[in-house]
Amino acid sequence: MSKSAKNALPPATPPLEFDDPADLGDGPNPVERLLNDAELDTLNRTAVGRPRMLWGSDTAFVRLSPEPDPSAYSGKRSDRGPDFRAIEIARALSDPLALKGPAKAHAIDELVATVFEAAPNFARPLEAIRQSAQSMVRRGAPHFQFKPILIEAPPGCGKTTMAMRLAAASGLPALYLDATAMTTGTPIVSADSVWSHARPSEVVQFLANEQVANPIIIVDEFDKLQNLSAHARSDATEIMLPLLQRDTAAAHVDHFLQSRVDLSFINWILLCNDLNRIARPVRDRCTVIRLNAPDVDEIAEIARREVQRRGLPDELVAPLIRAVRTGRLTSLRKLHKALDRADAAATRPLLN
Repeated sequence: MSKSAKNALPPATPPLEFDDPADLGDGPNPVERLLNDAELDTLNRTAVGRPRMLWGSDTAFVRLSPEPDPSAYSGKRSDRGPDFRAIEIARALSDPLALKGPAKAHAIDELVATVFEAAPNFARPLEAIRQSAQSMVRRGAPHFQFKPILIEAPPGCGKTTMAMRLAAASGLPALYLDATAMTTGTPIVSADSVWSHARPSEVVQFLANEQVANPIIIVDEFDKLQNLSAHARSDATEIMLPLLQRDTAAAHVDHFLQSRVDLSFINWILLCNDLNRIARPVRDRCTVIRLNAPDVDEIAEIARREVQRRGLPDELVAPLIRAVRTGRLTSLRKLHKALDRADAAATRPLLN
C-alpha cells in the first residue's frame, strides 16, 4: 500500500479490553458476580483513552481524563470558583463515559439511508460518513465514529438541518456551535483558569454533562470564525488543528482543567460557505465535500419527499412544486419554512 493510501485511512482505534468472567474471582454465585462485580471493575479500572466493554455487553466505556488532584487547583486565585468548577468537570471526565451509536455495518447503512431519505442532496457527504464509519468498525471501533468532515455549500442548502438529522438518527448527543457568535476560540478550546475571565470550553462541558465520549459536534459558519483575543493565531480556523487528528486530540491539554483530556472520540462536522477562508492544514485533516445549491428539480423532489415524511396532505405537493418552478421557493430554507407553516396550520385547533 502506498504512503498516501495509508495516510487516507482513518486512525486506528485503541484495542478493546474485556472483563473475562474468569478474572472476577471465585464465589458461590458466578453469574451474580458477573453482573455486579464486572460493572464495578470497569468503573474502577478503565484506562484513560482505552475503551473497555463489559463481558456480554454492547456498550463500551472510556475515561477521557485522569483523576484530578485537588491540590493542583489550590492557591491559584483568591476566588475559588473557577478552581472548584474545574475540579467538578475534571472528575466527571475521569469517570468512564459511554461510547454509543450504531457499531454494525447494517446499522450504519440504515442510519445513512434514513438521513438520505430526508436530505438526498447530501448524498456525497453522507456516503463519505458511511464509508469512514464502516472503516472504523472494521478496525475494531465499538461505537459510531467518522473522520472529521468539512462541507462547503451555499447558504440555505440545509447543511445544518442535515447534520442535526444525522445526530438524531445516530442516537448521539449533538452540540451546535455557531462560529458567527464567537469572538474567541474559548467555546472550542478552554481559557486558562488562572485568568479572571477564565471559563471551560463548551466542548468539555458538553462531554461532562452528557457522559458520552463520542458526541457529534457541529461548527456552523466555520469560515466566519474569528479570534479577537491577544496572541491569537493569524487564521482563527487553525484553532481546530490539534482536535482533528487522533494522536494530538488524544493528548489535548485543557488549559482550564489544567489536565489532559482525550478528545479523539468526538465526531466533528464543520460547515462553511467559503472553503478558501479556512486554513489549508485544517482542510488537509478533514474529508472535504463541496456542494452546489440544489437545482429546481432537486428542490421539487425534496418537497415531494418532505410532504410525505411529515404526513401532510398530498394536495400540498402540486402548489409547492409550482412555487419552486416559478421562483417563489428558491432554496431549501424557504421550502422548509413553508412546510413548517403547513405543519402548524394542520395541527392548529379549530376555534368555535
